Parts: sequence; structure tokens; C-alpha cells
Amino acid sequence: MLNAVYIGAGGNNLELYGRLSPGSDGVASVADIGFQIFCSGGNSDEGSVNAVLDMGTRSGATTPLEAGQAYIFRINLNNCAVPTTAEDHTMFLHVANGGTTLEILQYDGTTTEGTPIV
Repeated sequence: MLNAVYIGAGGNNLELYGRLSPGSDGVASVADIGFQIFCSGGNSDEGSVNAVLDMGTRSGATTPLEAGQAYIFRINLNNCAVPTTAEDHTMFLHVANGGTTLEILQYDGTTTEGTPIV
């Protein structure tokens, strides 16, 4: 479950703040967390998250990822870069053997690192 999404460094990645839902199974590998983002012009990005950080230390999280623990999930954007005008993108976050989360990313045209979009 996601708590917040922010524009990451360079404006070409996102940082997703959240935790695995309480009671869910742990996640064995970072590769088991995938995403899809649909943006303007029929473009999309998809793949696995690039990195998972422990929210408390902001250092690499050890696997397996545990339910209830807070993490920062980083994803790189290629075709759906942070827009310079107000625009909404649709994002799905998938956890293998788990659930799917849908979020609407609401950009206001700001590309500054740390700007919230959820």
C-alpha cells in the first residue's frame, strides 16, 4: 500500500513511499515488484522497480521484504517522463503472488525533486 509518490532526482524517476500490506507474504526479490505507467500519447513504461530502500535508513533494503515494514521503491521513467505541464498518468504497482495497486499520478508541471504527485 502506497502512502506517497514523489518526483525523484533528475526528473526521470519516481520514489514511492509505502509498505507491504499487513498479513501479506514477504517479497523474495526486488524483481518481484513490477509497475506499469500509462501516459499521454498512448505511451507507457513498465518493468520492475529499480531499487528498494529501507525508509528509516534510506539504504538498500534486505530481502525478503517484510509485511508492515516501510520502504521506498524507486522506478525509472523512459517513455512517461515527468511532464512539464499539468497531466495525469495512471500507474499500476504489481507484487508477485500478491496484489495490485492503482494510483493516479497528478503532475502540476513542476519537475523539482521531492515534489509530491500522489
